[in-house]
Order: sequence, then structure tokens, then C-alpha cells
Amino acid sequence: MRLILLSLVFCFSLFALQDSNAETELENPYVNNYPFKSVLIKYENKTSYGHGEGDDGATYTGTEELYIKGDKTLRITAKERPDENGEEVTLKGMKIVNAEEEFVIDVDEKEAVKIDNPHKYGKAQYDKLSDEEKKEFHKRMEKRKVISMDLLGVGHKTGTETILGKTCDIYESGQKPSGDYMSKVVEGVPPPGYAKIWVWREAGIPLKMITEDYGYSSETVATKIEENIDIPDSKFQVPEGVEVIFDERASESAKSETLSRFELYRYGVRQNLRFKTPGEVLNPEGEWVPADSPEGKKLREEADAKRKAKIGATPSPKKTD
Repeated sequence: MRLILLSLVFCFSLFALQDSNAETELENPYVNNYPFKSVLIKYENKTSYGHGEGDDGATYTGTEELYIKGDKTLRITAKERPDENGEEVTLKGMKIVNAEEEFVIDVDEKEAVKIDNPHKYGKAQYDKLSDEEKKEFHKRMEKRKVISMDLLGVGHKTGTETILGKTCDIYESGQKPSGDYMSKVVEGVPPPGYAKIWVWREAGIPLKMITEDYGYSSETVATKIEENIDIPDSKFQVPEGVEVIFDERASESAKSETLSRFELYRYGVRQNLRFKTPGEVLNPEGEWVPADSPEGKKLREEADAKRKAKIGATPSPKKTD
């Protein structure tokens, strides 16, 4: 099933992005706050494969359309890719996100993988915080240079540029491939890769992204922006005839990561205990066991004790970042 490949297509699908300034220090970072009621952004993509100057390579192109309306988003992609025989094929995909669920859809195969939108769990937990805890939460996000819960690891801000009339902050991370870079890879050093991203400041939406690795480079850039247009709600529904499969493991993994990161910004430490359902926990052997069993209770107690120990060892919340 090509859904695994399609999930890579959506690496640029970053929707719930927030502005971190004094006016929004108490706003829920798991909720979208856009400067428009709706928007359509069109992108063009170019991906090149090759191992350096003089080597044989190939370049593939594609298009993307991003629709946003309230808490609903839709991304439609059509990208050229080589198949397992090296033949050029066009992969068509969709990703639909609403407040409750996410769907990654293989249009040609008429298959979709669904998971719970993990942000709803973070949103619920954040709403329980006091105003002072919310301020500390945002301070920890800002200190770690987190633009939003969906835009992590963008690196350092290196400049500002205007794209389609929108002011964009530029962020860079990683290292560009080079001869020395490749020698380190041969020695077994993990390749860091390189990424440069232009984020529309007001909306927190990427309008351009460049990624480079040894033998690979990709550039996606917005070509058109239409704000406050009429988009029917039916646009954000899974097309008829598509088989939807709920991926429980991926859903629980996303939920666990969201709640673990919530703990990081609330206390300055992560909560590593992972839950499959309210009635199960993961043991060190990677097996799910009943939470109310002797083993499950012990795992929960140990995880809770570790978390409290870390928090107790911290002089004050302000010094944990």
C-alpha cells in the first residue's frame, strides 16, 4: 500500500501554526488563529535526485493546493515519482484534518488511514492550566524556538523576505551536503540534512521550503494565495468510495507524543509513560498490558515517581527551561 509513501508527501503539511507574542501568551497553542476566514494556497514543487555534478540524475515536479476554513484543512497533492522499476508515475494524495480526526488518502488506490487528531488532547489539557501556568508554558515554547505544535525543529531565524505580498520569517536548520559532509556519513555519522523554510508571519503557514541531503534536493514554493473565498464544507469530507482504515497504533503514538510534549512545556520535563487506551500501558518489552494489573500499576507508579522526582528537583518553574 502506497500510503506510507504518501505520508512523506505530506511532510510539508503544517497547518496549526501560531504567532508567539505578548498578545497571544495565554492563547491555546493547539488551536488555529488565522488572519482570514478561509484561504486557498497553491504550490509548485520540484524534487531532484542525483549524487553530484556529472552524475546521472532526475528531476520531478508536482503541485499542491492547501485549503483552510476555520478548524478544517485540506491538502491535495499531485507529484511525479519514480516507481520501483524507475518509471515515472504521478502520485495523487489528500490529507484532511479537522478538530477531531486526520485522514491521509491515496486517491488512486481509494484507501485512507485515519487517526485521532492528537491536538485535541493537548487542547483539553491546556485549558485546565491557570493563567500563570499558561504564561510559563508559552515561555518554554519560546525558549525552545517552537513556532507551533506542528512546526518543530525549524532551526534559527536567519532573515525576512516577502512572498506573494506576505512577510515571511526565514528559518534554517541542519548542514548542507558537501564533500566533507559525505566523508562523515561514510564514517557512520548520521546525516543531519538541511532545511530552509519561509513562514508567513501573520498566519504561521509555510510559503516556501527547501530541503537538501546527499543525492536529494526539494523545493516547494507558493504561487498563489486567495483569502476569504467561499469553500463548501463538503470539500473537507473523505471522497465517496474511499476505504477508511483506523490506525490505532499510529493514533495512540501521536496522542502519546502530544501529551509527552505537553508535559515538557508545562513542567520542563517529558512524561515517558505511553498509553494505548485508558486501560492499557506499554511495558519495557514493548507489550501492552492492563493498566489495573499488578504490572500495569507498577509501571504507572514508577513513571509517576520519576516525573515527580524530576519536578521536585527543579528549584522553580522559571529555571527549568
